[in-house]
Amino acid sequence: MPVRCSATARAVPFVWLLLAGCAFDALGLGSTQDPGIGSAEGDSGATSGTLEPTTAAASGESTDTGDTGDTADTSEPCPDGCPPAIAGHVVVVGRAGYALALEPGGDVVVAGDRAQVDYEPLRDVWLARFASNDGQLRWEQRYNGVERRSDFARAVVVLDDGRIVTGGGSQEVQGRRQDVWVGWYDADGMALKSGNLGTTKWDGDNVQLDDSVRSLAFGSGGELIAGGTRCQVPCVVPDAWLGRFDR
Repeated sequence: MPVRCSATARAVPFVWLLLAGCAFDALGLGSTQDPGIGSAEGDSGATSGTLEPTTAAASGESTDTGDTGDTADTSEPCPDGCPPAIAGHVVVVGRAGYALALEPGGDVVVAGDRAQVDYEPLRDVWLARFASNDGQLRWEQRYNGVERRSDFARAVVVLDDGRIVTGGGSQEVQGRRQDVWVGWYDADGMALKSGNLGTTKWDGDNVQLDDSVRSLAFGSGGELIAGGTRCQVPCVVPDAWLGRFDR
């Protein structure tokens, strides 16, 4: 898994695909918008998602129409395997997606980061939901953290009731390094709450430690299971951590 050891996140390419087979093609994602959680951008307005149709791959079948009376060629059309057809893909400019989860109705929720409005090298958490039928952007949210440093999401899960939980890292306390950050949202993208899972004092008052969430899951009893990285600054070799948190 990628390791974040400083307060600046790198934008990594991401593309949302509707597949008729099983292939992923990465393109680039990053943007500008008012900082803060803000309001969700819904179906009624213009969105930054665009649908670009693609052409299905040809079947490769051929028929000999010469004068010799030969029948159709029954040889293997793709000896090395035919590429899967791609039904369509959506490119969202100015964002970087790192994790996705399926909503109960089939919509896709993507989590990652995007550039801050007034200083592009710093990032904000980015969370978005795309329609299952055509990939159009339903809404997107951002979170810029209390201290307005680089904040990011690297994991996301969707509960059966439609609530969304995403996790990453954020600098929430002045003078401290990056702490674990987890945010809860409803199905419409409205922020419910966020926090650090009580990890701020893992190392007492040692403020030279960066912690983050890189994976999330929910246990059968509703408990949150999270895993991630933590590293002493300057970071050389990070440690992994795994935690189970009650409901």
